Amino acid sequence: MTEDILNQLAVEDTLSEDFEQLSLNALAGTAHGDALQLRSRVANKVMLVLVDSGSSHSFVSSSFLNTVGIQSVDAPPKKVKMANGQMLLSNKVVPHMKWWCQGQTLTADMRVLDLGACDAILGYDWLKTRSPMLCQWDKKTIEFQENGHTVTLQGIQSVPQTISGISAASLVKSCQGNDIWAFAVISADTSSSVPPPAIATLLQEYADVFAKPTTLPPSRVYDHTIPLLPNTTPVNA
Repeated sequence: MTEDILNQLAVEDTLSEDFEQLSLNALAGTAHGDALQLRSRVANKVMLVLVDSGSSHSFVSSSFLNTVGIQSVDAPPKKVKMANGQMLLSNKVVPHMKWWCQGQTLTADMRVLDLGACDAILGYDWLKTRSPMLCQWDKKTIEFQENGHTVTLQGIQSVPQTISGISAASLVKSCQGNDIWAFAVISADTSSSVPPPAIATLLQEYADVFAKPTTLPPSRVYDHTIPLLPNTTPVNA
């Protein structure tokens, strides 16, 4: 074994048996069930926060931190148990992380984790410090005391999905604010396989990129590799 692997195994051996945990909502994603999520902002970027009493601690996505340029700091390694039994390792933390939500500036100590369903999770550790808390789950609101005044936060409501036009300026602003994560071209004419003129021009301009491959890729030093995250504990030893 290499010295890096031995060091990593030594860190794993020093972990205590107590662990933090994520709920099924945090694992499945905020689009499932009646989970309460808040639309917040950090550094003018949208941060979707899942309010989840089933998660023992508060977490923030490592990819979101990279997006907004926030640096985490080293922390004692902790095991995080997923609802499906999988164990993850968190060894970074953002102390007193601040975010803006509906006119309020809120803070929390957040463990760094690779979250896929949301940008951050407010867990039991954050919720209990705001007790007593009034939760109206049918209306998706929470109410609590913060610095001597009452704070009421409205969760994202499920609304019928509609399509409406926006200006080019609004589109650029949404892209810069992390509101848009994908683009799709939709055509109402299903009788023709010919793409719209704008798409046809794009396909023609970059024909070498969109050309159907007829041969195998050129030989490389490594024909196939699996990139590993830096400082990752080996999955098996």
